[in-house]
Amino acid sequence: MGETYLFKKQYDQATAEAERAIALDPNSAFGYTALADILDSSEKPAEVVGLAEKALRLDPRNLERHLFNEAWSYSQMGRYEDAIPILKRHLARYPNNWAAHGLLVVDYTGLGREEEARQKRRKFCGLALTSPWIGGCRSLRRKINRS
Repeated sequence: MGETYLFKKQYDQATAEAERAIALDPNSAFGYTALADILDSSEKPAEVVGLAEKALRLDPRNLERHLFNEAWSYSQMGRYEDAIPILKRHLARYPNNWAAHGLLVVDYTGLGREEEARQKRRKFCGLALTSPWIGGCRSLRRKINRS
């Protein structure tokens, strides 16, 4: 149900559903990941880092998934130096993740590393053109367009 609210941009209801899931099963990494996704979408990145770390402790087998949430949040908070190594690690496993390449564009640009940003922008644009999800990621596109 939380995903439906998230899709409709009803963040308060989505958050309540995720919190209810966590209350029912406080050892469910999925509940913490869902809440992290909701808070990322509602632009509350500072809260996501702790949730991603909790999900990682509960479900270390999905390390890259949880770390990606953390990197996304670091990028949103302007903590580019913290995000970059996590995103590079993620891309070593998932080299075609357009969102990770896009975040690296934001991070490199934020640090003034223009050549690296240009290289990642080319990769991002090539992958994004083939992705059905690019239309749903407005905040990332805004940040990339500003860089």
